[in-house]
This record gives sequence, C-alpha cells and structure tokens, in this order.
Amino acid sequence: MVVAGGVLAVSSAGAQESADAANEVGTTAQPADGEADGASEQGLPGGVADSAAAGDAVVVTIFHTADAESKLLADGGAGLPGAARFAAALRSLRELAGQSGPTFSIATGDNLLPSLTLAASMRGDGPLADSAALSGLFDAVVLGHHDFDYGPDLARRYISGFDPPVPFLAANLDVSGEPAFVELAEAGLFSRSVMLSGGGVQVGVVGMVAPELIRASSPRGIVAAALGAQVQAEVDRVRAAGAHVVLLAGHLATGEQEQGLLARLRGLDGYVTGGGNQLFANDPDADGCAGDGSEYPVFGTDADGKQVPVLAVTGGLRCIGHAKLSVDTASGAVAWLSADAVEVPLDGPADPHIESEVLAPLAAQVKAYAADVVATAQVDLDGHTLSLNSGASNLGNLVADAVLARARASASEFGLSHPQLAWVNAGGIRLGEVLAPGPVTVGDAWRIAPFRDVVVVGEVPRERLVEIFERTLARAPQPAYSFPQVAGVSTFTFDSARQARLVDAQAGCVPSRPPGERVRDLVLADGTVIVADGELIAGPAVVMATLDYLATGGSCTPLADIAMTGIGTTYADALADYAAHDLDGVITQSAYPSVEPNDPATARVVDLAPPFSEYMVVEGDTLRRIAAAHLGSAARWPEIFQLSRGLPQPYAGSLHNPDLIVTGWTLRLPR
Repeated sequence: MVVAGGVLAVSSAGAQESADAANEVGTTAQPADGEADGASEQGLPGGVADSAAAGDAVVVTIFHTADAESKLLADGGAGLPGAARFAAALRSLRELAGQSGPTFSIATGDNLLPSLTLAASMRGDGPLADSAALSGLFDAVVLGHHDFDYGPDLARRYISGFDPPVPFLAANLDVSGEPAFVELAEAGLFSRSVMLSGGGVQVGVVGMVAPELIRASSPRGIVAAALGAQVQAEVDRVRAAGAHVVLLAGHLATGEQEQGLLARLRGLDGYVTGGGNQLFANDPDADGCAGDGSEYPVFGTDADGKQVPVLAVTGGLRCIGHAKLSVDTASGAVAWLSADAVEVPLDGPADPHIESEVLAPLAAQVKAYAADVVATAQVDLDGHTLSLNSGASNLGNLVADAVLARARASASEFGLSHPQLAWVNAGGIRLGEVLAPGPVTVGDAWRIAPFRDVVVVGEVPRERLVEIFERTLARAPQPAYSFPQVAGVSTFTFDSARQARLVDAQAGCVPSRPPGERVRDLVLADGTVIVADGELIAGPAVVMATLDYLATGGSCTPLADIAMTGIGTTYADALADYAAHDLDGVITQSAYPSVEPNDPATARVVDLAPPFSEYMVVEGDTLRRIAAAHLGSAARWPEIFQLSRGLPQPYAGSLHNPDLIVTGWTLRLPR
C-alpha cells in the first residue's frame, strides 16, 4: 500500500497566516447569532465548563466543514453563501479563537462534485477554481468519493492546486496502482495521517473514506480497503509518534455507519465526519445549518466503552463547526470543553481576493461554457415528463445512446469489458418540455441531465438484469419515473397485463409480490438473446452501463451488491460529448425520429398488451371528468392525454392541448 513513509508533520501556521492576512484587509465575520465566538457554546459531558477551569492546559480549537461539493458561487436562493464568504467567516473565527490557543481546520471530503461549475473550471489551465478558492483555509483535508467522480487525474489536479500545499488523507486507500497518486504520496500531499502542531500541542489526524462509496465513483487504479484494521493501525501509529490528541477524520454516508465504526476502534479523542450532509446542532432552527434537532456534537462509544464526540455539519460551505478542548501536554489529559456550529451568513463580508480573482472569472467561465453549442437538432426532442415516464422517447433514446457510447469509449481505460447495454431511468431526465429544433448547448445537456450522476459499468447476471427491468416496468401502463430508457437493444417487449414485480420502497425495497412476468423478449443489438417469449436464456453476464445513483440501489434498483465501476464522466458530459463528436454535431430526424408509443418501428421498449379502451367525448367533458368517471381518479387525466395526444380525429384537428377537447372525438383510456 503506497502512502507517505511516516506521519506527516505540519504546523498550523500556514492557514493561520492566511487568517491574519484576511484581517489585515478588514475581512471579518461573526457567528450567526451575532455574538462573539463561543458565546452560544455548550459545555460537553466529561469536560469542564470553560477554558479558565482548565488551569495551565492548552486550549485547542478544531474547526471543520464537509461536503463543499464545488458550491463556490454564491446563490442566495439556494441558501449558498459561496466560497468568498465562507473563507472570510472561517478566517475571522480562527483569529478570534486563536487568542486563547492554537486552532486547526479540517475538511472531511466530497470537496468536488460534478456540476456545470466544476466542468467549466476543468476546461481552463492551472489550478481548479475549487483549489484556488479554498487555499490557505485548511490544515488537513479528507478525500471523499465524489472527489473521484471525474477520475484520479482530476483529483490529483485538485490536490496539487492548493497554495500553500495541504495534506489529503485516507488511511484505507491503496494508491500503488495509480501513478498519479504515488507521486502525490511521495511529495507529501497524500498520506494516511498528518501530525498538526501548534502551541506545543501535537494533534494527529487520521483520514478514511467508506470503501463502498469509493467503488461507486471512478477510482481507476485506487483500491479502498474495508474500514477497521488499517484505520486502527494508523491511530496507534499516530499516538506512538507523540500525538497528544488523535482525531479520526472520516467520510461515511450515515450516522449508523459512524457509530458502528467507532465501536470497533480505540484510542481516539474525537471523530470529525462528513458525507452524510448532517448537522447535530444546538439550534435546530438555524437557517442554513438546520439539522435534525439533536445536540451538536453527538457521542459514540468506542471499543473500550469510552464516549467519543462525533462532529458533523451540513455541506455546501454553509456551516462551520468548531469545538474547544483542553490538552495537558504533561499528563496527556484531554477534555472537550464546548462545541458550536456557525452559519456562514448569506449577506456577510466576502474575501475580496477570492471574489475578484477566483469567483468572478469562474462565473464568466460557467456562463460561456453553458452557451457552447455542441450540436444542432433537426427534430423535436421530446422531454415531456409524461412521455418519458410512460414509454420510450427520442430524447430518452439520445441520452441512453450517449451513456453507452461514452461507456464504450472509456471502458478499456478503466480495465472494463466492452459494454453491451445501457439504461437510465426516466426520472433522471428532467427537461420537462420539448427541445425544439435548433442549437443544443452544454447548458441544455445539463438541463436534460441535471444530476451529478456518474456513468458506471459492471457485469450483471442475466437473471438480475431481468429483475431490474421487471421492477422498472412494474407500474406500466401508468407513468413512473422508473421507466427504462435503453440503448444497445434490438428487441425489448413487455406485457403490462401480466404479473408485476412491485417493491415496497418504505420497507427497504423488499419485493411485495412474486417475481414479475412482464418482460417477454429482450435481445441485445449484438444478437445476444436474454429473454425469449418470457423465458430467461442461460448465458454469461451482460456488461451494462448505467448511472451510479441506480448502481447504489437508488429507486430500489437491485444493483447495490454488484461491483460497478465509474468511468470518470457524468451523463450530462456524456450527452454533450456524444452530440458533438459521435453525431458530428447534428441530431437528425432519421437517427432520432419522434416515438409513437409501443410502435416497434420507433419505440425501443414496446408494451404488447392493448393499453387502452376507446371513449367518445360528449358535451361537457373534460379530461379530469373523464378520468374521474372511468379511471377512478381525476388525477389520472395525464394518462388519457398521453394515449390520445396527436391521434387523427374526424374534425377539428387532434388533441395537443389538454384543456381543449371536442365533442365527437375518440379518446383512448388506459386499462
């Protein structure tokens, strides 16, 4: 396992000097309640009431944040203060706390997140905006799984871009198979742990990240080991190297995972965590730092029965956690004094250098990148939610084709077999309207595919593949976000009149009925027959591409136990790249014709069951009244609209406006 040879030794002076510099230019910030630092803090169990009671012990303040997620630009409507205000607030708080003793600042992972903002920053040369905006703020940073979403090369660029340099930590990552990270380790920029020094106190920080989260990202040659033995070994090593305080800085997904890990470890004085985007706050009503009402911090029990404080705050650079502890360097006694979580105000002062030199250029980059034209559409691309949720759509076909094309282009780089099939759920495509013929921009790609979902590839057993599609088709012919938009198939039929494979999402996605019987025929474009006349055909696993949200069990997709590997691109990036390069910048009518529901000539997924009965409109009818009378609920009117839209009528055109139907028209009603 390749890491730095020993415990890195770092003084907190670099970050504190940045704080001093900020105050020289007049940048200040106050806690959310307007009181001085510490005024609203609570005494912690097992500690002492205030720093004065600690006698000659050194008072240390730990500042922490998590899940910055590339949210550098301020957005008041979304409750995001931006990096410039975050930096000003953190530096001001550190200056105040520094009057009573040394301070240290830690960030606990998911520093990056795929987005239009990050994608725009990636296009430029030099350090990422994420690195430049946060330089000088932290003494140690933990790697999170989203930091690898675009692959190790971008993660290396992010780490290398900090000035002054800052150590990135993860005790359970083996980077020996990834040369870029071997170089970082040799340069002291990546390690299992770091020793922070200040005021005569040595604070050892051990990093780690949940292995299952890393595997769902795009780590390429980096391997994540199970948590436990390696983390404990590093805790012991840091303690033996002379640490007065040992902190675990981790990136997990849930509080249950954190408590479970603590129960297997010993020798920790505190646990600073991220990944769950959680806050256990003194004031649950604090806007922007709102938590679940629990006290901040919570306490977990380690393997020796010791109560260990767990520090966590919400992400997006909205919240700064800080906790004070007293350290007697002679006796080794550590007592936690108080803790608080401070909201970064949306209208607070902003660091002028970050604002003018980093964020202003970044905002211009984002605007220009979003306007980049990647293709010209020669056909209406149907992004109506109802169309996507009810059946195949040409926009759904386009997105699925893009995912498959990018997966095939990148598979060999990540040591993967050639993908045969791709699918995305209708709920992942959120345009909500028709994209008219004309220019298609990068911004359009991100509107169509707005989530940070990374394309992943894995080998899926045939019976599991059929189970996936049984679940995704269980609600048909009623609209559902689960409806599959597919690529790499030549024949895909199902029968919505047959037994559905429903699951109970409120009961852990447990199937609520016997196995489904809906998938009737499934033949891949390469000729591989998976299902014929409802019978599963035995054979090797299918190499499938999809989105990491689905691969980790989202929407009750049964994939969480199957190894899927990210390929370092989002589906929005894949769409823009596919349109620009694979389609040579032209989305043609012949390649993506308008899809008629269940028409084998245009629809890739076809329902064999007659999905409708016919009804003749009488005077006074509306779609809602018809749905209430014949379908049992007025809310089902969109199903009538979907089935009847565009059908030739004897006069007065056809149905295109749900508020306009004509007496004598024939409408189709779902079964």
